[in-house]
Amino acid sequence: MATSNLDNTSSFSKGSDAEYNLICKPCYIDDVSKPAYGYCKDCMEHLCAFCFKSHKKSKPSRHHKLLDSDSMPSTQSLDDTDTTVDEGPADSLSTPCERHSEEYIKLYCHDHKMTLCSICVALNHTKPCKVEYIPDISRNFLNSDTLRKVISRAQSVEDWCDAINNRMSRDTQQTTDSLKRSLSDLKKYRSNINKRLDKLETDINRRIHDLQEQNKKKIKTTETKCDVLKNDAIIKKDTLSELNESNQANQLFIQIQEAQRILEEYEDILHSIESQNFLDEYQFIPNQALNDVIQSDNALGNISSHNEVRLPSTTEDDTPQRPHQRTVIKPTEQDEILVKTKEDESHCYITGMTNNQPGTLVLADYNNKCIKVVDVNNKVVTSTLSFGDDKPLDITSVSNTEVAVTIPDSQYIQFVTTSNRLKKSRKINTNGYCYGICYHQDKLIVTYDDPGKLEILDMKGKVIKSITKDTTDQDIFSKPYYVQVYNNFIFVSDYCESSIIKLDLNCEIKSIYEGVNEPSGFAVLPDRRSFVVCSDGDNKVYEVDYDKKSKVLIKDVARPQAVCVNDKQNRLYISRWPWNNKSVNNNHNIIIVFNI
Repeated sequence: MATSNLDNTSSFSKGSDAEYNLICKPCYIDDVSKPAYGYCKDCMEHLCAFCFKSHKKSKPSRHHKLLDSDSMPSTQSLDDTDTTVDEGPADSLSTPCERHSEEYIKLYCHDHKMTLCSICVALNHTKPCKVEYIPDISRNFLNSDTLRKVISRAQSVEDWCDAINNRMSRDTQQTTDSLKRSLSDLKKYRSNINKRLDKLETDINRRIHDLQEQNKKKIKTTETKCDVLKNDAIIKKDTLSELNESNQANQLFIQIQEAQRILEEYEDILHSIESQNFLDEYQFIPNQALNDVIQSDNALGNISSHNEVRLPSTTEDDTPQRPHQRTVIKPTEQDEILVKTKEDESHCYITGMTNNQPGTLVLADYNNKCIKVVDVNNKVVTSTLSFGDDKPLDITSVSNTEVAVTIPDSQYIQFVTTSNRLKKSRKINTNGYCYGICYHQDKLIVTYDDPGKLEILDMKGKVIKSITKDTTDQDIFSKPYYVQVYNNFIFVSDYCESSIIKLDLNCEIKSIYEGVNEPSGFAVLPDRRSFVVCSDGDNKVYEVDYDKKSKVLIKDVARPQAVCVNDKQNRLYISRWPWNNKSVNNNHNIIIVFNI
């Protein structure tokens, strides 16, 4: 660098009358002369007091090495063509290390492709790492292919960002337009519904008006008929009184005979009128199907994205999944359905429930040795099928016209068709006291008691898989009651172990859910990644999620037994165990219905 004494620099003051031996270079560039207070070794410039103090505040120069007035160089160059003015700071190693703020980046590790300070090398990049001093290799990158590729890559990222921003701008407009259309469609849809409901209301109003007119005519006709009979009876009475008073015996006899005949006819007419229920009472009965639809969360419809897709199901608990938007279930008791019939000889003990058709439940009544079909809308048992001396325990839907029922004491599974009327079809024998049952992909998953085990059967009864012990030769089950299959996982409630065991379709244990006292029936809630469990031990119904967290869903349900969920109507059906046969109430003969 060319240097000179201040006295030999022709542009010393550069617009200022003051003269100093050394001046501030940044101020000099702005045509201001201020005495030098210190010096920056990285920028190789003298600085005034203000620039010296400010130099440490700016992020680019925060780590520069500064010298005070006693240590700074005693000469300087103020040539306007000097590279320190026009081209910025010298090409020095002045980039501070992110980990060691007092050190500068000086070295490069080829193995890790990282720039480092000397401390980084000493700590983490000794042999066999190949480390070089940056000035020894940096000149090879001037006007190099690597430089051009990185610049091209940076340009590509810049263009990519511009393209994304342009697309987002376009998509934002399209999204806005689509939402406006959705709002317009909603209003149009609502308007059409209103028109339809208005028409239906008008039809019912017209029907009511017609009934009112019919009643008026009926009443008017009856009143007129009664008036005619009454007037005629009065005339007959007066005529007979006059003939009697005038002692006209012959005429009196004739009129009495005629009056008896006519009055007998009148009495028959009045009996007929009186027996008619001409003043009917009426009641408006809402459409239950429409009421069920309106009660559902998405009764009016939904807003769906064209790009919305479902993630595939996974077979491991720890596999990341799309975050699930959980809503809080607050069950409200809506209704009760009496399922006891006049043919029943014992208290009802509903040990299994399934809904293979809309609006119906098929129940296994253990005590009364039968299965029953219940119309849940009209709350009535529509048909029953006796099993003689055999007691059905659990039941599962095989299709919308067929169910399968376990008969533990006689060790077989009975298939029953439910179309038109209940009718037994084929049956398959089992290797033990079959208890819980669930249908999945043309297979039956069955639990057994004494000893506890689980089997997967084909539809002809052939055992595909049987499991009793785990990999350590320990018994898996103590008293497995109910079984459910969801998302390629098998869930089994173990009554004596107070647990729910989760297995894959190869019957390998994936996890165990504990904390529910003596679990009996349970049902999966697909939209929530959880299930509801009846706790026979503490008279409660729990919700347990797949993270093994549980909460009380319903309190004070005496000995809850079986449970069934209707996803479409958001309803929960629960039966209870008649543990006290001397009880006079009908709690065990009733299915409780909850809205969820």
